[in-house]
Amino acid sequence: MGPELGHFKKFEFSDYEIDVQVDTSYAFATETYIYNIVL
Repeated sequence: MGPELGHFKKFEFSDYEIDVQVDTSYAFATETYIYNIVL
């Protein structure tokens, strides 16, 4: 996605959160965020 970012006037994200749950030999992660793209 590197070259494609040059076509955006604005690309930003905020309110990043990560939640990780570990259960024996497994781990589950969830990421949430808000992003704003201006073309």
